[in-house]
Amino acid sequence: MSIQNKKATRQTEAATNRMDSTIINEQEFYIEDRYGRYFIDDIDDIDDNEVESSKNSKTKINLTSKKRKRVAKEPTSFVWKYFKKEENSSSATCHVIKEDGIACGHYYNDGSTTSNLIHHLATKHKIYKPGSAEEASHLKEVRSQPDIRIAIKKRKPKSEAEYKQIRQNVTEFIIDDNQPFYVLQSKSFRKLILSLDEHFEIPCDKSVKVMIGEAFKWSQDQLLELLKVDCIAASITTDFWTSKARHGYIGVTCSWISHDWTLRESLLALQRVKYPHTGEVIKELLDKIFSDWKVTSKLLTMTTDNGSNIKKAGRLMERSISRLPCTVHTLQLTVGKGLNLNSTFYAWERLIELKRAIKFLPGQLKSDLNKDAQKDGEKLEKIMLSDDEWKLIEDLLNLLSIFEDVTRLLSGAKYCTISLMYPAIAALISSVKPGTQPSSNFELDFQDNLTENLSDHFDEEITILDSAEVTIADDENEVEIEVVDLTSGTGRGRKKINISEPM
Repeated sequence: MSIQNKKATRQTEAATNRMDSTIINEQEFYIEDRYGRYFIDDIDDIDDNEVESSKNSKTKINLTSKKRKRVAKEPTSFVWKYFKKEENSSSATCHVIKEDGIACGHYYNDGSTTSNLIHHLATKHKIYKPGSAEEASHLKEVRSQPDIRIAIKKRKPKSEAEYKQIRQNVTEFIIDDNQPFYVLQSKSFRKLILSLDEHFEIPCDKSVKVMIGEAFKWSQDQLLELLKVDCIAASITTDFWTSKARHGYIGVTCSWISHDWTLRESLLALQRVKYPHTGEVIKELLDKIFSDWKVTSKLLTMTTDNGSNIKKAGRLMERSISRLPCTVHTLQLTVGKGLNLNSTFYAWERLIELKRAIKFLPGQLKSDLNKDAQKDGEKLEKIMLSDDEWKLIEDLLNLLSIFEDVTRLLSGAKYCTISLMYPAIAALISSVKPGTQPSSNFELDFQDNLTENLSDHFDEEITILDSAEVTIADDENEVEIEVVDLTSGTGRGRKKINISEPM
């Protein structure tokens, strides 16, 4: 072999080696045969025999990658953690959970590009691409926001006008909730106030008393102006009572009809009366109260209780003021004389409500393993009411319920009651007359006592019954009073009052 032939052979072998190296370094291959082309993803998938045999066949290994088939890849953008792509579609839906616990659900027709999706996450949900400048800025802003306790602590002091309003609110809290002044020294109360504003100076007892005095003076001036411009004629209600410490107190209430025909009521005085509590002392005190409020010339009537001292004070008043005895107080005196008990109706009503529990209690106590409980059961059994006594209480309750209805009716403050007094008392007297068949002698005696006491206190109302029949029908919270003239058989008048309103 000549030298030229040897050189050509060496060049051919070098070219072959370079070709083999190219085959090894390629990451993707495809084989072309008579059926077409198909890809081979890894060189290890090519059988050496197949490559060798392909040299002598029509099948060739094509190392060209210009027309390589595309392989689908998984989406890598961070937005797909928050968006869901529709199958066989390029649309996407946001599934970020909002503060109310509901998914966002925002829909994009074209989700092939993520620019709109990134913008939606940033503007609507404050979600940014990890590592981006926007995320860093957002995190810096969040970290710079102080804790609520730190924010309150570092808050600037309010203006003096704002602190004055807070002090007034504290004073109103003490008045409205009937709190003692000691609450201002309470550690928990002070801790609560200072946790809201550490710059606020909690007022002392003396300061609050001064503010209460200022509030009273302001309210007094407002009421004086109202009585001056809105009250033409008024009536007074006064009551006198003695505390357990034998201290006398008097209360005075003024009622009038305003220019717009609204029934108004205001408390003029509630103060202590020094001893002695005579009619002259009470009269002088009432004159001073009327003078201070400048209503002396406007008063027409004065409603009082039936105490001897207050009755004497009424007689000593100017003749232009007529005294009216309190009908409700008279009714209470009537029932008290008939039973010699106070709050009889409510006590018996509660007793009937507990009837089943009371009758069940002795047997339960006697079966208890505790000996003291057994003794209590035996004692309770000895004083247990009989069935006849329970029946008597129920009958008396039905009778006393009429007094309760009239008391509630005549104690109203939202409507005029003086026009209801006579028909209501007449209906009451008619209702308590002894029946033809009383259930017991005790009930008969009780009815006789009530009738006698009513006759002693209400002579004029008894006269109405000579020519009229008066009835009261209680329908839940409405009381209907009907007066019927027996001489003609026609209705003299009917009045229905809502007694569910605050008294």
